[in-house]
Amino acid sequence: AIIDKAPSRNNYSNYFDFEFDLFHMSDVPTKKLLKRDITLEVELDEYDLVILVGSEASKEYAGITNVSTMMGHLVDNKFIAMPNPAMLIFKPEGKHDFMRAIERIKNVFITGMQFIQLGDFKGINDTEEAKEFLLEVLNSGAPKIAFDTETTALYPRDGYVLGVSLAYRENQGRYISTDCLDEECMYLLQQVVNMNKGSVFHNMKFDYKMSKFHLGLEFDRSKVDDTMVMHYLLDENSPHGLKALALKYTDFGAYDDELDEYKKSYCKQHGIKLEDFTYDLIPFEVISRYAAIDAAVTL
Repeated sequence: AIIDKAPSRNNYSNYFDFEFDLFHMSDVPTKKLLKRDITLEVELDEYDLVILVGSEASKEYAGITNVSTMMGHLVDNKFIAMPNPAMLIFKPEGKHDFMRAIERIKNVFITGMQFIQLGDFKGINDTEEAKEFLLEVLNSGAPKIAFDTETTALYPRDGYVLGVSLAYRENQGRYISTDCLDEECMYLLQQVVNMNKGSVFHNMKFDYKMSKFHLGLEFDRSKVDDTMVMHYLLDENSPHGLKALALKYTDFGAYDDELDEYKKSYCKQHGIKLEDFTYDLIPFEVISRYAAIDAAVTL
C-alpha cells in the first residue's frame, strides 16, 4: 500500500515497478491537512508493506516525525517513509537522497526485510586482549583510524571515560573498557594515535577534551578529520548527529535501537528522567556493541 496526503499529480509507477494500492488521507486536494480532514479508512493488516509519502502520513501511521532522517528505513517491520516527489520541484538538490530512499524501498520489497549490517563488533575488558588488538591496529597500515569515547558526562571535570572505541577496517570495531588499560596499553594507544595517516572522529572537540584530560592522549590536530564538521559543510540544514548520518549514508540503519530501549526501560523502572541517565548504568555487553559500531559508522 502507498498512502499520501491527498490526490495529486504524483505517479508512483514512475518509481516502483511492483503492484500497489494507492490511498489518500483526504479525498480532496489540500495544502494543510488537519485531523478533521482525514477521510481515509483502510485495513492496513492486509498489507505486508505500507509506504508513507510525506510527513503527514508518516506521522499519522508510523509515528515518524522526521522523514528526511528515516526515509527508506523500515519501521515496525511494516512501514517505510519517503518524501513527497513534488518536493523535488522546489528542492532539486534533494533528488540524490530521494532516489536513495526509492532504492531502499525496492530492496525491502524484494527481500521482505530491511538490510542488516553484519560485522565484527565486540567489547574488550581484558588487558592482554586490548594489547593484542592495539598491536593489530598498529601493524595494519590502515589509511585512517576511527576513534570514539563513551563517557559519564559532557564535561571532563564532571565525569570520566568509560571506554574507547576504534575501527580501522570496514564492518569491524572494538570497544575497550578503560578499566583494563594499563601503562603499556596506553603507550600502544598513543602510538595508534601517532600513526601517519591520521584519525577520524564524529564531533572531535568532545572526544579530544575527554581523551586528553582523563587519558593523557595527544592528537595532532592537523591530522584529524571530523565527520560532523564535514556534514556541516555538505548540508548545513540537516541533522548532524551520528545516528542521523548513519541512516542517511550507511547500511547500519538504526543500530542503537537496543540501547535506546534499555535507557527508556531503565529510567521507567528506576523512576529517573532520561536526561539524568548516564552510560555507566548500561551493562558492558550492551554498550560494547553499540560503541564499537559507533567507530565503524564514523570510519
